[in-house]
Amino acid sequence: MSARLSVVIPFLNEGDELQTTLSQVRDTAGDNVDIIVVNDASTDGIDYRCVAAAFGATYIEHKVRKGSGASKQEGIMFSKTPYFIVFDAHMRFYDKQWWINLCDCLEENPNAIYCLKCKPWSAETKSEM
Repeated sequence: MSARLSVVIPFLNEGDELQTTLSQVRDTAGDNVDIIVVNDASTDGIDYRCVAAAFGATYIEHKVRKGSGASKQEGIMFSKTPYFIVFDAHMRFYDKQWWINLCDCLEENPNAIYCLKCKPWSAETKSEM
């Protein structure tokens, strides 16, 4: 089965958060989604290309900062699937069926725009608020 959904993740200086998010995408959706990460000229010294490769993600790197909107658009343009979603690089996933539910909704109404429900999370306690 080929992927129906691309996950686009634009980021700047996200540190370990990108790896955690990519791990959770793969843990919940496996290879059923394509992942595209767009590094908007990070300066924190982390080898994000290597992180992306470890999770089979397409990696795009800007040498100069283009901004969030341009990074999202570039990732979307790289998408080869019928549907896409844009995530922040510090997402957590609480439902292993999220990608199936989203694709099913999109197939029912392909002209709709959806916003997924997010739970607030505390960086201090590393848990839900």
